[in-house]
Amino acid sequence: MRRYLAGMLIVLTGVLLTAPTAGAAEIPPTAECTAVVKKVFKGYSPERYEKLTKKQQEAVDRNMVNRLFEADCVSAVEPILTKMPTKPFSEVCEAAALGADRYWSSVGATLVPLIKSARRATKPVRLRKLNVIKRIRTLRKAGASAKRLAPLVRLRKALARREARIGRPYVRELIKIYRTVGFNSFLIVAEFMALRCIPKESTYPSKPKGPAARVLKEHAITVFVTVLMAMYDEDDVTVSASSDASSSAAAPFIDRFKDHQLPVISLPWMRMR
Repeated sequence: MRRYLAGMLIVLTGVLLTAPTAGAAEIPPTAECTAVVKKVFKGYSPERYEKLTKKQQEAVDRNMVNRLFEADCVSAVEPILTKMPTKPFSEVCEAAALGADRYWSSVGATLVPLIKSARRATKPVRLRKLNVIKRIRTLRKAGASAKRLAPLVRLRKALARREARIGRPYVRELIKIYRTVGFNSFLIVAEFMALRCIPKESTYPSKPKGPAARVLKEHAITVFVTVLMAMYDEDDVTVSASSDASSSAAAPFIDRFKDHQLPVISLPWMRMR
């Protein structure tokens, strides 16, 4: 049974386009291509898309993929849209896989220093909050009344808000980085398909066929998370991520990932055994 990654990649399913093949697009993508795909994502509304007829959806799909092709951000159209025989061990696929591996492997080096800075900045208030939480739990186990616990609960909430406020600038910067990686990852996977390094849809065995499929599997979590973030507005992601851990604030954003409302590429690693 298919297992789709909601919001992962905009695809243009069931449409056959006849278009010339250009030279391979760069991996990692150029800044110009990152800007192009940002515009493509920005103009896309899953809610409106669902209300379109099949013919209208195909027109939207055609427009999206052509914009990437015309900007030289993917090297071909048909392999992205249509099931075609793959050439996973070609020289271009080996080169593409090497470039993708280097790019995805570098993500941690960019993020870790920022994450450490954020943790240092929030550490004092975070430790105080944890001590208050520990105190609340101890009193509850001892049978303390709600009235006795109320001041501590208010303090915990105040500390959580302060922690979120201190961490918010770091969160915003992290989200920007994550989303840029997501846009680039979207283009890399699309280019893998354009080069016929991986199939449009396939159930892969435990050992992926070819270097591109192997690299994609190795970096699955990075690609999964960052492309999900890229699909949604930056402010939407930031508010949920920097919320003071209140489920009510984060719920609307999380719920959007539960609904399979988007046209997507069926990602290989989601069905690996």
